[in-house]
Amino acid sequence: MKKHELETIVFSIKPVTSSPLTTLYGVTEINGKDYWNQCYINGEHLGGDGMEFSEFEDMLKKPGDYFPFCCSYCGIPECSDIFIPIRCFHKADEIILVIREPLTDQCQTCDCFMEKSCKFDYDKFFCSMPPPIYRAHRFSKSQMQDALQRVYSQINEIKNGGSSRT
Repeated sequence: MKKHELETIVFSIKPVTSSPLTTLYGVTEINGKDYWNQCYINGEHLGGDGMEFSEFEDMLKKPGDYFPFCCSYCGIPECSDIFIPIRCFHKADEIILVIREPLTDQCQTCDCFMEKSCKFDYDKFFCSMPPPIYRAHRFSKSQMQDALQRVYSQINEIKNGGSSRT
C-alpha cells in the first residue's frame, strides 16, 4: 500500500490595513485592531477575507463538512461565493481535508475585471474559467494542533504588547 506524504498547514494573522466594511467575522480583534485570519497549505495561501480558527478546531474533533472560510462582514460563506464545504476525514492520527480549488464559485474574469467575457443566457451561465478541482490534503492531527497553538500564541503575544511577525 502506498504511503501518502503528509502536508503542512500553517495559520497566521495579519493586520488589516484597509477595509471598506467593518470586519466582524473571520478576523481576530486585538486591542481595537483587526487582523485577518489566514491559512497556508504547503506555503500557498488558502481562503478569502474571512476564516474561523474554531472550524479547524472542530475538524480535529470529528469528521464532517465544514465552512471555515466566510464573508468577513456577515460571517456567511455564501456571501463570499463559497457554497461547497471542506470535507474532513479522520484516519488514525491523520486528518484529510478535501478542498475545492478555487474555494469560491465567483468568476474571477467577470466579477473582478468586468470584462464581460462570460455569456449569460437566462439561468444558464457559460464561463471560460476552467472547472474547479477537488484536492485531498493530508496532515497529521498533531501538526494541525501545533499550528493552531502557534497562532493562538501569536495572538496572545500581540494582546500582551508584542507585535505580529507576519
